[in-house]
Amino acid sequence: MSPQTSRAVFYEVAGTGAGMPLLTMHGGMGLDHSYLRPWLDDFCAHRPVIFYDHFGNGRSQPLTDGRCAATLESFVQDAETLRSRLGFERLAVYGHSFGGCIAIEYALTYPDRVAALILDSAVTSADLGEAMIASLQRVATPEQMAVFFKAFSGGIQSDTEYAEGWRQILPVYFCRYNQDHSSILKNVRFTARAFNQFAVEGFSQFRPNLGRLRPPTLVLAGAHDHIVPAGFGGPSLHAQVPQSTLHVFENSGHFPFVEEHAEYVLVVGRWLSGIDSRLRG
Repeated sequence: MSPQTSRAVFYEVAGTGAGMPLLTMHGGMGLDHSYLRPWLDDFCAHRPVIFYDHFGNGRSQPLTDGRCAATLESFVQDAETLRSRLGFERLAVYGHSFGGCIAIEYALTYPDRVAALILDSAVTSADLGEAMIASLQRVATPEQMAVFFKAFSGGIQSDTEYAEGWRQILPVYFCRYNQDHSSILKNVRFTARAFNQFAVEGFSQFRPNLGRLRPPTLVLAGAHDHIVPAGFGGPSLHAQVPQSTLHVFENSGHFPFVEEHAEYVLVVGRWLSGIDSRLRG
């Protein structure tokens, strides 16, 4: 299916297999779905995979002055509108980083629509901030820390400045960064306004009851993730989520689908195949 635009969001459906459709939710905010590709394209061989840009991000309808639509509730409704438009009764939902917030909230709001949940390096609480800063200070340069502090104080003023900031801080998102990893951002349309309205303003109340999550859940974490450090991701998240399975990538940071791609495809692919078999049985 070719790229299209729904009521609010740009989306593309790749793959035509018979497996449970997979709805992917990118992080950021102020990024777009393109950084998930081609890494997640491997799953298209067995199922439809829906890639989309959250409202106000990437190629979706932009935010405008006086209209703050960058809230968890509005993002959840965008996802439900997209599911309905595509005609899928139920979905497997994947959330990476800040996209994990939306995936969790969607699963809590529409439990009958979520057959399975994948939380990859997911940001799961507004209480993360102090732990993230403490973890970053162990590996980041003073210049990189200045970028983080400026961003989370609402100081990023333009898309160009936001893009340059990402290029400066990208190395701390990886366990063993090399220049090839910079390609993850090559197609991203950076949107400072989306970051400021959600990550800075709209995220402060997010403290979900993770124990209420109903679907089988795969928790993925990089052992060297300084964005979602111990206490918020990995084993801690696994302990709070019923019916969850944990896999820690020992040589990865915040992007395990890049750093340990072959293992990632094997782990996630097998888990999704198990979900397919369970639903068919």
